[in-house]
Amino acid sequence: MTSARLQRFWPYVRPFRVQFALLFATTTGAILINLPIPWCEKIIIDDAIARGDPGLLWLMVATIVGLLVVLRALVFLRRAISVRVKQRVLTRVRMHLYDHLQRMSLEFFGRHPSGSLLSRLTNDVGYVQNLLSDELFEVVAMGLKAVVVVGLLFSISSKLTWMCAAVVPPIVVVFLLFKSRVYMRSRELQASQARLSGRIQENFAGMKLIQAEAIEEPIREETLRASQELETVAVRREMVAISGNLATTLLSYVPLLAILWGAGGLEVIRGTLSLGSLLAFTQYLMGLITPVTRFFQFTMNLQAGYAALDRIYDILDQQPDIQDGARPLDPPVTRIEFDHVSLRFGAPGAQVVALDDVSFVLRRGERVALVGPSGAGKTSILHLLMRFHDPVEGEIRVNGRPLSEYTLDSVRRRFAYAPQDVFLFGTDVRHNVRLYREAGDDAVSRALTLAAASDFVSAMDGGLDAPVGMGGENLSGGQKQRLALARVFLEDADLYLFDEATSALDARSEREVLDHLQAFLQGRTAILVAHRFSFLEYVDRILVFNEGRLVECGTVTELLERRGLFAALHAAHALEKPPRTGG
Repeated sequence: MTSARLQRFWPYVRPFRVQFALLFATTTGAILINLPIPWCEKIIIDDAIARGDPGLLWLMVATIVGLLVVLRALVFLRRAISVRVKQRVLTRVRMHLYDHLQRMSLEFFGRHPSGSLLSRLTNDVGYVQNLLSDELFEVVAMGLKAVVVVGLLFSISSKLTWMCAAVVPPIVVVFLLFKSRVYMRSRELQASQARLSGRIQENFAGMKLIQAEAIEEPIREETLRASQELETVAVRREMVAISGNLATTLLSYVPLLAILWGAGGLEVIRGTLSLGSLLAFTQYLMGLITPVTRFFQFTMNLQAGYAALDRIYDILDQQPDIQDGARPLDPPVTRIEFDHVSLRFGAPGAQVVALDDVSFVLRRGERVALVGPSGAGKTSILHLLMRFHDPVEGEIRVNGRPLSEYTLDSVRRRFAYAPQDVFLFGTDVRHNVRLYREAGDDAVSRALTLAAASDFVSAMDGGLDAPVGMGGENLSGGQKQRLALARVFLEDADLYLFDEATSALDARSEREVLDHLQAFLQGRTAILVAHRFSFLEYVDRILVFNEGRLVECGTVTELLERRGLFAALHAAHALEKPPRTGG
């Protein structure tokens, strides 16, 4: 299992294998350079001091100082390389996950709360750096050190070495017992962090509702419970790690100290071992045992990294519901055909029908309106064209080929979409209209004029540079909708899709926008969805939907004469229609 994880992790590390080789080399060098120091101290005690040899004393002191200088230089170099390479690997992991999420469908984001996904991109990716801990290179280099140190220990006292070796089996047993428990607690901790992150993000997004309904206290209580759950899980996880560290420490240091100063002290008293040799033996052994106990802590951190990596792979292993096509959609788009298209959502046996056996043809230059009651399936038509979803039955063809054969990027670049729910970035007006497209200020201003937005933008402090606030919090609903329309007017597309694009506008602004829209759409292909019927004079044909089915099709006159659903909706609209003010 661990091997499979590391194989999948290797592509993130591979571009930096030279840096990792340097890390291993500096770590190994630091460990090997440290090895002669205890032996030099042994010579100082047993030879230089015992024989009164100042020359040998200063030689050994100079040697130790030189080794320590080189050691600290290697440690600095290792850490400087480590901090850079770890962050670069984390960036690759984070962006791989982000790119994967960008390819997922709207249905996927409906199944996974945004707070949970945010936690995977931040908290979980952060835990992955545990797999690249400096201790990793120390543990690998310790294999070489262990061979050398064990040889030195046997050369000093084989008796003490065998006695100390008896301590190893109990440490291994404790290590194996605690490792799996730490992994499980780490997964629980990361899942709890995701739930709290999702709760807080949802609270911030709904703060207007929370304050308007005066429900701050119950919302706070829910957040407190989620925070206390995280607290409990975090304490449990740390207690397991602390307990394991305590157990390994007691099982290693206590018996080893007893062996060293008990059995070793007796050897010195009996004259079979010199004091310098015992001190050197102690330093070598402690230099070997300390990394062993640190290895336990490293392994516990490694379990947190494995748990985070598994949670990331849970997302990466989910394939996008919408598969990209291989053929670019080249202009012009001359014909769009819905052929017995059906769309349903939900699990089998509990599915909601969005569209049921819908067929129609849209030709180049034609402007079509979609009308019907709420939930009739109008927006689903636009979502299918933008490939936010794919039909469960039937086929959508563009220029005679299935829509699914075209690349998502080319389809979405050729189809301009004004959604019902307007989203604005927390930047300025210019950025929110351009959206990274190549367009000068003159083109942006023309688009704002077509969207009847020039006046309010000019009145804002900064004009095109005026901040709109996160999600457009500085603007009214109508102002946000006009900026969204300006985006569409800035595009040179083959198909324009408007979903309730004027629903938040007052009568005067709507009339102005519709007049501009009529001129803009001359010779262009468009589909307009709206509950208001003020746009009907600008379309060539009307498709009437009810409960996911296309029930009527024709011009305004034809549909009124049939006295069907459209006629009823039209009559209801006429009763509800407020008097217009201005042009």
